[in-house]
Amino acid sequence: MSLRMNIRNAMVPMTVAEAIEFAASFDHDESRGYAEEFTQELRDELTPKSGASDYSVSDFRDPDKFRTGHDVCSKCARQRYLDACKQCDTYSEIHIATNDVVTAKLKSGNGYVHTYERLGYHAYTSEFLRAILDSGCLVWVYRDGSDGVIEFHQLCKEV
Repeated sequence: MSLRMNIRNAMVPMTVAEAIEFAASFDHDESRGYAEEFTQELRDELTPKSGASDYSVSDFRDPDKFRTGHDVCSKCARQRYLDACKQCDTYSEIHIATNDVVTAKLKSGNGYVHTYERLGYHAYTSEFLRAILDSGCLVWVYRDGSDGVIEFHQLCKEV
């Protein structure tokens, strides 16, 4: 099995940061070349193909900024919030990618949960974000940096 497959297979239970660190840990030149190439692939996968998010890190502190024109039913919004609170109880940390899609690490340590819903694009994702903020989980927000490098920020809800 190639080094690239080993890295990709090992990445499954890791955060992206851990996978990049793992890829960079190889000592000999051939492996390091593959690791650098794979590290760039990881960064490319985190960058949305249709452009970066219009939201700043501070925007994620205000779930109302993520309401859509489809968020019209207060009963549905309340139910979405309650369901999301139950989901968040099973997460130890939450990652919001540069395309505003959420990945969460399970408290059980048995892996991750990926959403297909984009915050601020799909209906009632503002309530999902509200539950995330209320959960007390460690939240990381990834944004495109000015030099093309993806930056990550720990999001703390303002009190």
